[in-house]
Amino acid sequence: MTGSRISAWFNLIKKDVEESAFFVTNSQAVLDKTLETIPGLEKVCCIDGIACDQSEAVSKEFNQCLMHLATNPWTGPDQVVLPDFNSGAGKKINLKLYILPEADSQAFCNFFLKDKILFKGNKNSRLNTLIGFFEKL
Repeated sequence: MTGSRISAWFNLIKKDVEESAFFVTNSQAVLDKTLETIPGLEKVCCIDGIACDQSEAVSKEFNQCLMHLATNPWTGPDQVVLPDFNSGAGKKINLKLYILPEADSQAFCNFFLKDKILFKGNKNSRLNTLIGFFEKL
């Protein structure tokens, strides 16, 4: 199933008008394969016990954080300013966030492929690729 999940990322990228800089999975096998395959992948943060229900303000702040990480040169985890996530009642998850500096989504996908491919989507201003691993508690 690991291969089919990673293939799904590639298929979505080829069909998207704008390339994404953020890949998400809840599969430990996909995360392990990604970490094994891609040199230079760095851990940005690890947050335990985040409530699934976040305010719109927190969601917006997190999106801004992700956009900052995707579009600015990576200088290390000290540049990350995460919102104050709600850890209240309800369903919770753990989040691990990784960054592949100076590699857009096409470069990320090409790490997995023998024959490098070019996607026809519109290029964007993404400098880095982000990988998020969400684990249900």
